[in-house]
Amino acid sequence: MKRNVAVATLRAGAIIGEMTCATGAPATATLGAMGVCDAHVLSTERLRALLAADAHFAAELKLASAAAMRQRLRETADQAAARSQPD
Repeated sequence: MKRNVAVATLRAGAIIGEMTCATGAPATATLGAMGVCDAHVLSTERLRALLAADAHFAAELKLASAAAMRQRLRETADQAAARSQPD
């Protein structure tokens, strides 16, 4: 049985799904909005074409992706630590 569990709250400008595009692996989560939001969606093919055509964009996306992964890892570690604390 699948459960809806909030694992993160994203802010404006957040990048999601980049690892799926980069690796071709299946997505590990489903995104849901708690209210009205704007989202910009790029297919893997379109993203790869943009990366190939624009080295500056590719470098900026790599930096933003690394920052997003670092933040996700920090949040995951914090959640794990909180769960391991005695009540």
